[in-house]
Amino acid sequence: MKNILTAIGQQTRAFQRHWLSYFSLFVSVDLVIQLIVIPLFRLATTVILQAAQIPFISYQNVVMIARHHPLVVVALLVELICLLLVVDLQFAAVLLGIRDISREMFTVRGLVRKIWQTLRRLRPSSLLVLMVYFILVIPFADLVYRTPLLAKIQVPQFILDYLTRNGLLLTATVTIYLVLTFLGLRLVWALPLMVYQRLRPRAAFHQSWQRTQGRRWLAVALRLLAIGFLAVLVMAAFYTLVIGAQWLLDFLPQPVAALFANINLLIIQLGSELVTTWTGVVTVSLLFLPLTTAAPVTASQRLAAKGNRVFAGLILVVLVVVAAAGNGLYLSTSQHHRPVTISHRGVAEENGVQNTIPALKRTHRLHPDYVELDVHETKDR
Repeated sequence: MKNILTAIGQQTRAFQRHWLSYFSLFVSVDLVIQLIVIPLFRLATTVILQAAQIPFISYQNVVMIARHHPLVVVALLVELICLLLVVDLQFAAVLLGIRDISREMFTVRGLVRKIWQTLRRLRPSSLLVLMVYFILVIPFADLVYRTPLLAKIQVPQFILDYLTRNGLLLTATVTIYLVLTFLGLRLVWALPLMVYQRLRPRAAFHQSWQRTQGRRWLAVALRLLAIGFLAVLVMAAFYTLVIGAQWLLDFLPQPVAALFANINLLIIQLGSELVTTWTGVVTVSLLFLPLTTAAPVTASQRLAAKGNRVFAGLILVVLVVVAAAGNGLYLSTSQHHRPVTISHRGVAEENGVQNTIPALKRTHRLHPDYVELDVHETKDR
């Protein structure tokens, strides 16, 4: 463990030299996903469902959709393929960006060109492999880059509640989670190998499996646990410090307290993003950058990299201004209105199964302003 902490310290010092470029890389990728990619996917899904007059998709109507709307199924599968491609390119952008920044040869044009080359190397047969891969490594992928595109891929809470009520089901659930975690650790190098060494998915899976033979997968797990624990520790201390300072500042006159509330909210936003960036960069540098081969850096590349640092500084300034303006608007509005309380599907504090009458009755005792629930039309209407 001491060697792991020493290595993390070394990578942290390397991170400090280019922290602004790393920060701008993560923020830029996230903004592209949030402002462009997700709205496009949401629009495409809405258009597809509205064209077939389907109000929503769930496990309750998926069979009906497959029987009566085969073209919708085809369109949604195409959208799923596009989603897999975007997720793959997103992680490729982060991996390639971290490598180029660490070598002081990062340029936006060069990154776009390399991402395009990554896309051209993909084959239709690789899509199913990528789907399985992303499902296995989602818990560990969050340490590198927490993508909102995969944020919804999780087991619903009410299903977990059901699985934990029975000893046999609980044992089976824990066993499945342990097996998936083991497979994810054994295959964690696959995507970096595809990006850095341009291997095909099958070859990358095979090499990742070989690299984690014996107890070497345990060394990977210990490094990930150490990085994750340090990130949680830093975030806990950071939040405690900022929130504690705001608690003291709230005793000042209201205009002064409101001003500092805006400043502290901005500090929390930037600090959280910076810790996320540090976690991703240290993880990639510690585990995956050794897979790359060093290439000579030309003078023109260094000059272009300096220009990109100026661009990174401008991104930070714009981000601070926009965030501060949004925070000011949010806080000024919240001061004049009591927050609205909505009980999601009638569930609060484990008071029953969602969307049921008993859950609604228990939720009523908490006096929410609204109760949201799903209504499904039956055959007799």
